[in-house]
This record gives sequence, structure tokens and C-alpha cells, in this order.
Amino acid sequence: MNAHPEDSSGKKQPTGERVKSDPFPLYRAQFEQSPFGILILDLDGNILEFNEAAHRQLGYSREAFSSLRLSDLGASRPSEETQRYFADALETGVVEFELQHAVDQGPGRNFHVTVRPVESTGRTVFHAVFLDVTASRLRDGAVRESEERFRSAFENASVGASMIDLKGRFVKINKRLCEILGYTEAELLVRTFSDISHPEDIRIGMDALAALIAGEAEHLSIEKRYIRKDGCLVHMIVSPSVIRDRAGRPTHCVGLWQDVTEHRHVEEELRKHRGQLMELVEERTEELKETNEQLIREIVERERMETELINAQKLESLGILAGGIAHDFNNLLTTTIGNISLAMFDLDQQHPAYRQLAAADRAMLRAQDLTHQLLTFSKGGAPVKRTVRLGELIKEAAGFALRGSRARCTLDIPEDLWPVDADAGHLSQVLHNLVLNADQAMPDGGTITVACRNDILSNGPPQMVGPGRYVRIIVQDSGVGILKDHLPKIFDPYFTTKQRGSGLGLATTYSIVKKHGGHISAASEAGVGTTFTLLLPASESAAAAEPVEDGGVKKASGHILVMDDEADIRQTTSESLVRLGYSVAVAEDGEKAIQLYQEALLSGKPFHAVIMDLTVPGGLGGKETIKRLLAMDPGLKAIVSSGYSNDPVMSDYRAHGFAAVVSKPYRLKQLSEAVYNVINTNDADQESMSS
Repeated sequence: MNAHPEDSSGKKQPTGERVKSDPFPLYRAQFEQSPFGILILDLDGNILEFNEAAHRQLGYSREAFSSLRLSDLGASRPSEETQRYFADALETGVVEFELQHAVDQGPGRNFHVTVRPVESTGRTVFHAVFLDVTASRLRDGAVRESEERFRSAFENASVGASMIDLKGRFVKINKRLCEILGYTEAELLVRTFSDISHPEDIRIGMDALAALIAGEAEHLSIEKRYIRKDGCLVHMIVSPSVIRDRAGRPTHCVGLWQDVTEHRHVEEELRKHRGQLMELVEERTEELKETNEQLIREIVERERMETELINAQKLESLGILAGGIAHDFNNLLTTTIGNISLAMFDLDQQHPAYRQLAAADRAMLRAQDLTHQLLTFSKGGAPVKRTVRLGELIKEAAGFALRGSRARCTLDIPEDLWPVDADAGHLSQVLHNLVLNADQAMPDGGTITVACRNDILSNGPPQMVGPGRYVRIIVQDSGVGILKDHLPKIFDPYFTTKQRGSGLGLATTYSIVKKHGGHISAASEAGVGTTFTLLLPASESAAAAEPVEDGGVKKASGHILVMDDEADIRQTTSESLVRLGYSVAVAEDGEKAIQLYQEALLSGKPFHAVIMDLTVPGGLGGKETIKRLLAMDPGLKAIVSSGYSNDPVMSDYRAHGFAAVVSKPYRLKQLSEAVYNVINTNDADQESMSS
């Protein structure tokens, strides 16, 4: 190496000859062989020594080094700044900085320079080590460029994009995802994906995140439902991927969100159309099935076990069909009966049209009885019971069954007859069937006797009823009687000796009595007549007297929310409630009802009661809606209403959070009582009439 001693003026000698005495005899070999560029400088920054690596990396010839100072190596750094580095090194013992050096032949280089002061041969010099970091800086630039490309792609993606941490919290969200969900970026950054997920789909997201974290999958594609800020439901396909650190540990998940809500709506419409087509096919298939079964019964009529099996199959099919028909028919009846009630409410009883409306209202009872009969055979459910007195119910049912008949009916009903816990509509149907059956057994007319007695049984016959208090009802006719061979079969479905009729009347009666915990039996003698005996458990509570206010209609005030998927029912019920003095808001499904209820709460004008349809095809029905409303407002007062009057929710409505029940179809009086009792009663019974 060349040394450059100074003369007495302080300038470097131009000869470039090596100094005779070597100031670094112990470190010469290490100095020369080091892979790092090393310079030895005096206190003014003049280069005293340089090794081969410095010559190679910095690109200067040996002669050029003899006239250079450290400040000459970094064109971007003035000499004052270099001198400041030397001062800092003398003070602190070491100084580090980065130097950008432009080489004469080739591209510029970046060096990390470490300067330390050292004592050598009685004077202080600087030891400067050069580390070439050009490649590292190029990599850093490439990383920044890659990050910028990712950021641009993330922000401007046509689908939603997000980054979440391992706890499911949002870390980064793009604009498209904010648009889809209706939230601002700030609102989403304080939420987790579970907060915006549909309650039933939260587990899907949690399982997917767990699989990614555990390394069971690197990429997934899952479909979930999310709830927008406005409460609307959004279907999205989410494709999450895991991000790992250099050690392979997961740190975050990134996901792409594609909104497929519109596709699902289209699919739902297609399903509806396919369902309608299947219904048409099933109707035709049912006709063929019934024809085929009829043929089988005729062939194997004497083989009882096979006949009963066929009947059971038909009964099951009828139950499914009956439930749907009765529900739709009850919706129609609700609108019809509601409008008739409104018209009668507005008219004086002396008005000429009042009599025709009353006749139409009575005719609706026949249609209503038909739906009860159909619902008796639909699957599941139980009677919607309340404590009732049988006297007026028997009188009305018998009178209706014998309208236009040649037979007459005598009633023997004591004043102290015990009340029963029963579905008034179902019992009315039982009495109607028995009286009608008696009337048809006397084609030339005659007398039908209906007698009631209080009875206490200590030990009932086997398979009948247990001990306790019962009301005994006896229906006796003087008709043609029933043959002895036929008597054991009269309660079998489809068994009949009549040329007209389905044979469902007595089977329906038997089913209703059994569901009320009672028993029915028959005794008959050909040519003498038939006697049917019913036993119904007596109620432990007294029946409440029917209130009569303003013609049996209770008026009040309050704010009511009506939820029903049928527009006509919403209209009729709203008008009825307005006539009763209430203000009304309507919703076609549970999602809309939840939205309106929440808005009312926030506005400080909450609803006093909510009337909810139990079944909303393709939407959120009453059973699901009340759960979410109760979570929002535990003080909610809700009335459940349905055309499926034998639905389990209708019979055990309190267990599902409802305060009262009103079965479709309902009259103005029944509706007024249900709403009035719910609003004005805290702990008392709030049951309403179901038929």
C-alpha cells in the first residue's frame, strides 16, 4: 500500500512513496485481506492508508487515492457534514452513516460507513470501514414497489377485499367492501367478521379461520350471509388466504369478498317456480294415487290390515295437503271476515245491509269449520286452549248444524256446568259433527237430545280416562241406528256407510277429543237410535265472563306494528285497528318488522304491541323474528297469528315469547280483545279466541 506523509506545510507529498516506518505492523495482514473496504484517515479526513477491498469497491486508482479526502467520496455530502462525523466519532467513540458514491466506471454504489478513532504510534487517526449495501437497497426499493402495487390492487379491486388478524378483527378494508356492507372504513375497523355475520353463519367463518391458522388449508372459498348496516341480508362468497412470517407462523388473513346476493335471489325465484311446477305434478299424481288406492281397497276390502295401511298412507298425504290448503284458506277468510266485521261495525243494526252482512258472517262459520277439520289432520300441533263454558257453544253448534233440517234439538244443560280448558273452535266442530250425523240418521225428522252433566270419576275403564273431574256430554238420536258389525269401525278414517261423504266426520271428532285428553264412545241399536258419550276434563279455573264493550269490541289507543306477508290481511287488519283507535305500521316480513321496531325504539316512540304472522314463505317468520325483537327489547308485547291454528307455537305461545295468540281467521271483536288485553294487562291471562 502507498502511504502519503505530509511535509512541514501540512500538504501531502506527491511522490506516492510508502512511508519508511509502518504505523500498523501488527494488523497489516488482516488489513490487506479484509473483504470490507478500510481507510485510515488523519483528523482532517486525508486518506493515509487504504486496502485492496477499498480500491476495488470505490473504484479509484492508487494514484487517485493520494489526492482524495473522505469528503470527496460522497458527492451528496459537503465537507462540513463529514467533519461533523469526525467530531462525533471523537466524542462518542464511533459514528455510522450511509454514503452514496458515484463510481467513474459504472453505476453508483451505496456504502454503510463505520468510523472509529484509534491511537497509533502516538497519534490519533480514524479507522473507516466501508460495507457495500447497494444490493440491499435495491431489494428494499423492489419491496416498496411491490407493496405499492399490492396497495393499489387492494384499494381498486372490483370486489371487496380485507385483511383481518387472527382474532377476526378487521385491519384493512377496501372501498368496495365498505360499499357492499354499507359501513365506513372506521366503523368496520372496530368490528370483527363475526359482528357482521348472520347469526347462523358465524360458525362457518370461525371454522374457516381456524383451518387457515392451523395450516389445514392455505386457501378457501366459502359462502356466507352477512348483515349490512341497514339490516339487509347480503350473500357473499369469501376467499380467504393466510399470511405467514419468515418463521412460517400465521399473522393475518386476506380475503376477497364477492357479492352474490342477486344470484341467490334469482335462484330463489327459480326454486319457487320449480316448486309451483312440482305442486301441479303432485296434484295430478295425488289424483292418480287416490284412484289407485280406491281400486286396491275395493279388491282387498275384506283384508282389514291392508286396508288400514292404505288409509294411513292417504291420511298422511291428506295431512300435508290439508295444512297448506287450510293455511291459504284461512288467509282468505281473514280478509273476508275482517272486512265483513268492519262493515257491520260501521253500520247500525237497523240498516238494511246489516242483515245481509250478518248472514255472510254466519256463512263464514261454515268455511271456518272446514279449515278446522282440515287442520285436525295436518301433522303436529295441539289445540289452542282457553277456559270456556260449554252452554252457549253447544247451543250455537247445534243450531248451525240443524239449520234447514226437519229434526229438532232439545238441550239439557245445567247452570252449574263446569267449564273446560279447550279450543272452542275444535269443540264446536265436534258438536257440529255429532248433531249433523244424528240429523242424517233421521231422514224423516225426529228429536235430537244433547245433555250435559258434571261427573267425578274415581277409576275409569281401561284405556279410557283417569280419575278426576269431567264434563259428560250425551248426544242421542232416534234414527236408523248402526249395525253391530259396523259399530267398532265408525271412528276409522274413511269408513262410512253413507252414499255421500268422506267418512272423516267421526274420525275428526275422535281425534279432537283425544287431543283434549278426553274420551268418546258410541252405543247403538238398529232401528232405535244412537247415543254418543263424550268425557272432557273439567277446568281447574273459572271461565271469564265475555266482556261486552261497544258492541263486544274493545277500543283503546296505542301504536301497533302488524307483520304479515299477505297484503290484503295487512290492509284489513290495519283498517280494523285504526277503527279501534290505534295507529298502525305494517311490514311484509320479519326483516322489515325488525327494522321498523328498531327505528321506533330509537325515535322514542316505541310500539305498544306487535302482531306477527307465524309463517312467511321465503322470509323471516314470527318464530324467528320474536327472538331478535326480544333481544332488542325484553319488554316486547307480541301477539302471534297464523292460519296454522294447530301449530305447536300457537298452543304454547308463551314458551316462544309471545304474550297472546289470535288464530286466523279472526273477527274484529277477537282482534280488539287480544290487542287490548296485551297492552293493558301485565300478568293476567292474555289468551284470545282462536276461531
